[in-house]
Amino acid sequence: MANNQLIQGASKVNKKFLDVGKAVGEGLAMAQGGSEGGRYVNPRVAENKAIQNRVNKYMDRMKTDLDFTGFTEAETKNMRNFLADKRMEYAAAAKTAASLKDSTSPEYLEAVDIMQGVNNSFTNLAASVQSYKKGKIEYAEGQRNGSFSEGTDPTNASNMAYAYGFYDHDLDPNTKNVGGKDAAFNISSNGELTFKIGDKEVSYNSMEPLVLKDFKLGTELLKQNEAAYSAGQKQTPSSLGLYRLQLEQAMRNPDSVQSMIFDFNDEFETTDLQDGITTGSLNLDQARDIFIDRMVNSRNEVSLQGYNRKVQQSQAAYNLSQQRQLDMAKKRQDLRNANKVNTQKTKKPSSGMSKADKEALIAAAGNVLKIDTSDLSKLSKEEYDKVKKYINEGLK
Repeated sequence: MANNQLIQGASKVNKKFLDVGKAVGEGLAMAQGGSEGGRYVNPRVAENKAIQNRVNKYMDRMKTDLDFTGFTEAETKNMRNFLADKRMEYAAAAKTAASLKDSTSPEYLEAVDIMQGVNNSFTNLAASVQSYKKGKIEYAEGQRNGSFSEGTDPTNASNMAYAYGFYDHDLDPNTKNVGGKDAAFNISSNGELTFKIGDKEVSYNSMEPLVLKDFKLGTELLKQNEAAYSAGQKQTPSSLGLYRLQLEQAMRNPDSVQSMIFDFNDEFETTDLQDGITTGSLNLDQARDIFIDRMVNSRNEVSLQGYNRKVQQSQAAYNLSQQRQLDMAKKRQDLRNANKVNTQKTKKPSSGMSKADKEALIAAAGNVLKIDTSDLSKLSKEEYDKVKKYINEGLK
């Protein structure tokens, strides 16, 4: 049960590919049709998803590892018959070799070759069975985690499901009506596993592995565009040319091209390229070139968006700085005005006396102080201060 629990547990923590830069979509936007809840799905993608759903349904029903990695009754019978037949073949060859005295005779050498061939077939069978069980676990884990590319050739994907016994697990009438698709393995004379799929005998060792989703490249492309957007710099012809070369180098592997087109449609908007490959109007190289052209255009578009955003932010920052300076100047002016008003309020009001009254008051002060005030300019500073003080005291 450990394998099955491990596979199912991994699926629960598996997350959808992270979208790291919505601005990228604006550089790659294109019209798409609508179906299945308003969203078009390429037929190849739909078929691979159906296979994945069947495998996952099978895994949900498994209760023990014996159910998962065990062999069918037909497969067990095939192995038993193979071992029995090979043992008989070995025994007959050994008997022949033992009866021959000339170890250089053709008959003796042939018998020894047969014996060695039987030994090799046993070794091959053991390795093939071990590889098959390991491959079955990895295949189920990959389907559960969504690791296989949705652009995989559906025929290859179906053959793999047949070979591992995941196609007709639930006695689906849609598949049973055509005679069933699960293929119990047979064993070739040299001990290799083979499967009868349709009218062909397919060797397990020759089956093409399913293409994996290239999460690493997809994430890298999105992060690079996000970085270009954040940098806020316009692209130059030389920088775009360098980016094109980097894309061509990164997408030399056809599997990576297929994955970018079929597995990251939400991020790169590649529906038309999917349909072109599926219908045969585009080969993978042509689709790759179109994809690279779009990514270069996207880089230019995203960089321009980032540049405009940076300019707007700089202008907004400058405007804010200017406004702050104006606000501070106004505050300082308001403070000066307030201080001026306060100073005027605390200033001693004037006496409002006429010139004659002032002269009379000065004369009175002189009489009290015994000072001649008829000509103030002749008073000493000390005498003048005494007169001034006397007047101020009288006005309080």
